[in-house]
Amino acid sequence: MTTVRQLDMPCPGRDPNPAARTAAGELRSWADRFGLLQDANRREILKRADPARVAARLYPGAPPWSLTLATQWLAVNFLVDDLLDAEDDCGRCEALADHVVAAFDAGALTAADPLIPAISDLWRRTTVERSAEWCQTFRDDCAVWLWTYAREAIDRVGGRVPGVEEYRRHRRLSSGMLMFADLVEVASGIDLPSRVRRLDAVHTLQARTSEYMGLVNDLYSVDKELATGQVHNAVYVVMHHTGVDIGPAVGAVGEMASASLRAFEEAARSAGTSEDVRRCVQGYRLLMRGAVDCCAELDRYVTPAIGPQEGTPA
Repeated sequence: MTTVRQLDMPCPGRDPNPAARTAAGELRSWADRFGLLQDANRREILKRADPARVAARLYPGAPPWSLTLATQWLAVNFLVDDLLDAEDDCGRCEALADHVVAAFDAGALTAADPLIPAISDLWRRTTVERSAEWCQTFRDDCAVWLWTYAREAIDRVGGRVPGVEEYRRHRRLSSGMLMFADLVEVASGIDLPSRVRRLDAVHTLQARTSEYMGLVNDLYSVDKELATGQVHNAVYVVMHHTGVDIGPAVGAVGEMASASLRAFEEAARSAGTSEDVRRCVQGYRLLMRGAVDCCAELDRYVTPAIGPQEGTPA
């Protein structure tokens, strides 16, 4: 197993959220209500991913109701990622993105795959008392994450490996973590004022948070992804374009993560000193730290799944 060097951390670790067990029970009830667990492969995906455990690391201080929402959004993220991560049909990736965005825009939908009405229900519950601007931001962040699967499918079919800096920009979106940076506001009981949300520094904070989390994921999952032929991993991208072995490539990606963290802290100094901003910045730091702790703990990130791959939702 590849050893990940000691990473620069955004903050000290915290104990996991004690409401994780409650969130796990709520996830089972919600998934059963929408028939998400009727397929054995989906049950295995969520068992290996353990969304409640991940949410408890990412949001250690969140109240139980918001931890439940984060847990269910993580379940959606894990299911979609395992469905589309190796998909070579760009059209199928685009179709899923269209269905999910339609669930946001049109409300409850009837779909062949129960994941779509489940997302519609989750979206409805998440947006209660949220500002229109927060809702638009979350919707857009989810959409750009989904569209990265089509981009990666095009690369795979064409035998193309993105350049190092291109991939780094791509990873900010493809990690799917912009959505979870948005959920920091829900977990913290705030809704940033429009004038703050639009600051370049705030956009930088969110982008660097997502980038750091994506690079950390790449570091911990590199053995699994190399074994399954994945090329959309920062370590592989560095190896491909520079010709170095895996050890130096892991070191280079670790430095990329450190650079992301330095850029985050620089933006934090420019984002203002209001209480809302302070709480957001601390929430983003906990999100990044939680990502490191999760990747080090969960089997999902280090070993390939065993068994047949699940089909793509319609």
